[in-house]
Amino acid sequence: MPATLSLRQRLTRLMLTASGLALICVLATAFLFELTSFRPRVRSELKQKVDFLTLAEVLPATLAFQDSATAQKYLDRFQDDKNVEVAVVYDADRNLFAKYNRSGETAMMPMSQQPGEVRFGANAASLWQPILRHDEKVIGYLYLQESIPPFYARAPVADFIMLAVVAAMLGMVF
Repeated sequence: MPATLSLRQRLTRLMLTASGLALICVLATAFLFELTSFRPRVRSELKQKVDFLTLAEVLPATLAFQDSATAQKYLDRFQDDKNVEVAVVYDADRNLFAKYNRSGETAMMPMSQQPGEVRFGANAASLWQPILRHDEKVIGYLYLQESIPPFYARAPVADFIMLAVVAAMLGMVF
């Protein structure tokens, strides 16, 4: 490597460094979008669906009267919501009470998820929520899992910007 670089080589390095920094900024922006916009919105939507079923006395009543057929009818309404993959109601002893599973597979109870905690996976978000009676006694649990689009589909603007930065980098180098 020569001790001194020509002006052209220095300018090329400068452009590559600036483009690399721009790419890092774009990636950081996409990551911040994920943390500050998308995940809180999914968390809020999941909690609204759970609150509708638990606070509206729909599921507490079915558990109190051991009416699993009615609970099943309410869970089957999730067929209209294309994002909901799994909805399961368990009784206070954590025995299966009613379930809805879009794929028809057996739903597994989350063993390590804390009540009220929304957990994010690669393509799904889930919520495990206790179902309370009017006197605040736990009479059951609701587990709800929604599919979420992959990251690249959630941040199309960031993808476009990253593509533009890469194209500009290549254009400057060649």
